[in-house]
Amino acid sequence: MQRRMVHGKLDALAASSTAFIGPGVAEFVHFMFPVLQPDVQPTVAASVEAIVGRGQLMKNLPNFWVHVTGRYYFPGMYTAILPMIPGIYGIRKLLGSQNGRSR
Repeated sequence: MQRRMVHGKLDALAASSTAFIGPGVAEFVHFMFPVLQPDVQPTVAASVEAIVGRGQLMKNLPNFWVHVTGRYYFPGMYTAILPMIPGIYGIRKLLGSQNGRSR
């Protein structure tokens, strides 16, 4: 299947792939959060309170930094795999059809 340009715009296949496949593949960023050092009391393992942004008080901020907790986990990290499966499959199908072969 070849992509067609219609009045300077990509066809519906390209638009739908951007809208539905791209965000699913981008879910991998959940796996980076446990290795990022927090700015609010990074060495405290318990939940903390802090004033952030425009003076907003945030309560019960948990620390998921792997160097403090000893485990590699962030909420939503494992369920982020679910939308990645059809996203990666869709990209493979698009690339395969673009190259003239179906995978």
